[in-house]
Amino acid sequence: MIRALSFPDVPSAYPRRMRRVDLGELQSTFHAGSLRFALAKVDRGGRIVSHDVFGQLGWSPGDSLECELGRTYAVVRRAAEGPMVIDSRKRLQLQHVLLRRCGVNAGDPVLLIGAREQGLLIIHSMADLAHMARIFHAEQYQGVGLEVFRHER
Repeated sequence: MIRALSFPDVPSAYPRRMRRVDLGELQSTFHAGSLRFALAKVDRGGRIVSHDVFGQLGWSPGDSLECELGRTYAVVRRAAEGPMVIDSRKRLQLQHVLLRRCGVNAGDPVLLIGAREQGLLIIHSMADLAHMARIFHAEQYQGVGLEVFRHER
């Protein structure tokens, strides 16, 4: 394996198993409050940065965070003794197991969704975003003819 493309070892302080996401809480997140979206690229060290989303969440260097894992996505929140920390350059080191479970590699973009009122960062792979787009467009056009708008010259 090429070292530059592999993620660093997970420090032993990280839990071997991550908690599962509470789907009820996540569902309510999307129906209440404001959301902020961004695309971020995972660097070769497994880190992401989004000053816009992290700022909306009120996260700053030194903040401890914990992660819960969904099927193909992750939910990150502030935690007093969390194993993850925003570093001095305002980057978040993602755990190797999280990246692997979400199907994300170094250099891949990820969709970040910040839910301010709930203090949550939701991380999705581009495969998840493509799936969301397919479902959205299938629902929009299901049984409905597309209207064609022509520009009159």
